Amino acid sequence: MPQGPMWSVTDGTFRNLNPKGNFWYPPECDTTLQNEDRWFNKPNITIRSHDEMLKVYHATVGNNCNLLLDFAPDESGLIPNAHVDAYRKLGAFITACYSKQPTIRTYGSGYTIEADVEPFVRVDRIVIQEATEEGQRVLAYTVEILLPGHGWSTVVTSDSIGHKRIFVLDAAVAASGIRLVVSDALDEPIIHSLAGYDCSEL
Repeated sequence: MPQGPMWSVTDGTFRNLNPKGNFWYPPECDTTLQNEDRWFNKPNITIRSHDEMLKVYHATVGNNCNLLLDFAPDESGLIPNAHVDAYRKLGAFITACYSKQPTIRTYGSGYTIEADVEPFVRVDRIVIQEATEEGQRVLAYTVEILLPGHGWSTVVTSDSIGHKRIFVLDAAVAASGIRLVVSDALDEPIIHSLAGYDCSEL
């Protein structure tokens, strides 16, 4: 699992990801459904819970990483039913949450990207995507939410964006606006999407 920012570029050294490198090298994060980092099927090995798999998804796909998740056939050559159910449940959540219309969304270029709504919408997570056909440019940023009657509040302080970052808030909040403020970048930031979702009731 990633322990820090994941960059899609490298300086040419294998796996030495470097935001100022010259080679495009999207990172891969591999892990297992079974506990104990078990790649091959073994009787009596338990599998991760649904909540754990959601954390895996957000820590990998939600951290600019391609997720490689194993399948472990049993001795009959089939995937155990409990594993199939776990994969289906994870996929169903991802589809239900992230395939629906965001409650608020904008895009654009520049060091500040902002969207406002009236009177407010519910947001429990932020999804940011750079236009990576122009490279990974953003090096440091904050995300702010406009809380009705309270002004702007910083909810995220981070570095890498790349293809996708997902930040799950502690709880859903009422938001009248969302704003990305980039404090450091290699070139003018180009943001494919800055969006707020509400998946708190799924």
